[in-house]
Amino acid sequence: MGCQGLPVNLILGDVNGRFDTIFKRLEKILQSAVTLDFLICTGKFFGKKDVSYAKYISSDYEIPIPIYILAPTSPEEQEFYPKNLNTTTNLKENLIFLGKCGTFITAKGLKIGYLSGKPSNNCNDEFSHSQDDLLPFKRIGQKCEILVDILVSTCCPSNISLLQPVPPSSCVTSDIVMEAVSIVKPWYHFFSTGDIFFEPKPYANKDDYGNIISVTRCIGLASVSSGNRWHYCLLFEMPRTLTDNDTKNLLESPHKTSQAVFGHSRYDVSYEQEEIKKKHKTRPVRKFNTKECWFCVKSETAESHLNIFIEEFVYVALNRGGIIPQHLNIIPVSHVKSSVSLTDEEYSEVERVKEIVRNHFLKSGLEVIFFERNHKSLHALIHCLPVNPKLTTKIKSLFLKKVLELKMKIKFMDNCLQIRREVQPDQSFFYMEYGTREVCFIPIDKDFPLNFAREIFCDETVLNCPERIDWKSCTLSQEEEEEIVQNLKNYLH
Repeated sequence: MGCQGLPVNLILGDVNGRFDTIFKRLEKILQSAVTLDFLICTGKFFGKKDVSYAKYISSDYEIPIPIYILAPTSPEEQEFYPKNLNTTTNLKENLIFLGKCGTFITAKGLKIGYLSGKPSNNCNDEFSHSQDDLLPFKRIGQKCEILVDILVSTCCPSNISLLQPVPPSSCVTSDIVMEAVSIVKPWYHFFSTGDIFFEPKPYANKDDYGNIISVTRCIGLASVSSGNRWHYCLLFEMPRTLTDNDTKNLLESPHKTSQAVFGHSRYDVSYEQEEIKKKHKTRPVRKFNTKECWFCVKSETAESHLNIFIEEFVYVALNRGGIIPQHLNIIPVSHVKSSVSLTDEEYSEVERVKEIVRNHFLKSGLEVIFFERNHKSLHALIHCLPVNPKLTTKIKSLFLKKVLELKMKIKFMDNCLQIRREVQPDQSFFYMEYGTREVCFIPIDKDFPLNFAREIFCDETVLNCPERIDWKSCTLSQEEEEEIVQNLKNYLH
């Protein structure tokens, strides 16, 4: 295949339940010297529940690599999906339902956007897409910026006929998909074309001065049962930059050159801080020392370059000296010692933001574990640590072992709301919340190790990085921190 030793991604058209075909193809590729990172299906993945379904989907068959699928486009497919089509869900290990629309980053740093559904045709049901489905792309929209490496969609853009060769009339086209492509300017755009494989010449994306900033290749994939080409092995080297070969024999872009700027960037932190200050003028002011607290938005010592996004009552920031680069904090805007002291309205936003973080990392097959320590702390911090789900059992075991060693009490709770019902604001505590929302809660009435959680995660049986137990030995340069934050800003929220 000419890709030996290099990471390859496999993109499929409509599968329609032909699991025997795709998994045999997958196994054949994996037996070669090719490193296959993931597979994405652009169209209909499920068919009827037949022998093939029982063999691969509802059985103990281990899917060897992550397979990402889009939302259903008809009621007949709904039985295979969760009720909430807007939430990323693991249907089984390595079979990941992405949701209707959004963006995510793979483990290798590949930026992927996805847009499910068919044109609404004045019938806005859950199987159609609408202007609202463009919001994930508009939120990260900046003028003439390449926002994703790969875009996958169920339909092809409505202006595809402006390219050469002209696509077959059987292609389902969409104005919404056309807008999405014009916003994100992907290097590759894959979509389903029914029974025909279609690959027009690439076109140039230019800035307002006529400079080529990227090249988009549109590729329409046939269905597995069509007899035509239904898969595409994509070798995508990171980082992607323009080469001389890229700029040869290009078509003009079918999109308008001038792109709309969508108001203030959602991630323009200075703007967000000003808005928050305005909103909080009418709220009761909690007294705090702005010179001492690193985590207050108004603090003189706050390191705002770590901030990823800010909501009305909480903000998300990169953890300073994190155990891993994706170690995040959810931090209340108000100066409180723990989440228990937040109002119901403030805490409701905490839970909503936790769900955003969960869904983001779930797309990469990771489970987020949250923990909070209200002991010798100045400002509430909810830590977010994405890990391989296979490590959860070991983490729980180490947690219990350390609690026994410390001779402390432990209480198991169904969720974090139970903490708010049962714990007083002045009580010291530590808790850890797992992907199932189950909580292990420790009331603290004596000395408690400040690195309790870090010792668990850094253990040789978990992340095997004992040198990172002390956060002070894990700090990065500001340039390194800014690079991580910028990457997360585009895709988290």
